[in-house]
Amino acid sequence: GLLMDLHVRGSWLALCAVGCAFAVFLVTTGIAVTGVCRTYMQANAAVTAGALVMAGFAGALVPYVLLPPWAQSISRVVPSYWAMQGYKRAIFGNETVLVPILLLLGFSLVAAVVAVSRFRLDDPKIGPT
Repeated sequence: GLLMDLHVRGSWLALCAVGCAFAVFLVTTGIAVTGVCRTYMQANAAVTAGALVMAGFAGALVPYVLLPPWAQSISRVVPSYWAMQGYKRAIFGNETVLVPILLLLGFSLVAAVVAVSRFRLDDPKIGPT
């Protein structure tokens, strides 16, 4: 494998497309969080908590099949779940990555709407409160 002995049975192009869609989601969400939070400490706390929750529901911290049924049902509305699904589909090559990519871009659009409505360059994010 080219990358850390990763053997992609599917498409490298599909893998990169999923990665790009997830990156767009992360960037737009980061700008939205920056716009919503009043200080960098609030943004830091929101991002830390959000990342852990999203990783947990996506099956990145424990295997998805070990999550309780209630968590599995919630995970389908978490963007990182769809990123993981897209990565698995691209690596194993058994399904299309179109649905995960479109959903990630849809989540990105929601974050972009929040970012555009709340983010202001002249709004300082200093101070601990």
